[in-house]
Amino acid sequence: MEDGLKIETTESYNEIKQESLKEKIIRFITILIIILFPFSLLLCFRVVKQYKRAVILRFGRVRSVSPAGPGIIWIIPCTDAVVIIDLRTQSFNVLPQEILTKDLVTVTVDAVVYFHVLKPLNCLLNVQSHK
Repeated sequence: MEDGLKIETTESYNEIKQESLKEKIIRFITILIIILFPFSLLLCFRVVKQYKRAVILRFGRVRSVSPAGPGIIWIIPCTDAVVIIDLRTQSFNVLPQEILTKDLVTVTVDAVVYFHVLKPLNCLLNVQSHK
């Protein structure tokens, strides 16, 4: 157990990974379109920059356990959705707030929040709005 998350075994992952008949048919049709129209190959490749990672979702399910990138990645159009996650440290300001101390003195507090993504897959799947 790491960070309170359950690590799945390969057996349970393979059970989740099985596709339905409808998904297999749609994937076959998209591959057929790629073969018939070679210019559509331009839509199959994506470049992921050094400081970003791509989490690939096929029919709404995670395609692989680890995120893809950096470099050139292969996707199937119309079936894969790619979510790019930035790994750089980001910051944002918190609005100034006034608080009251024990001795009844008002103090204005300013803050800056820094965050850094360590695990892009967990960031996408476990956090509601990561941006």
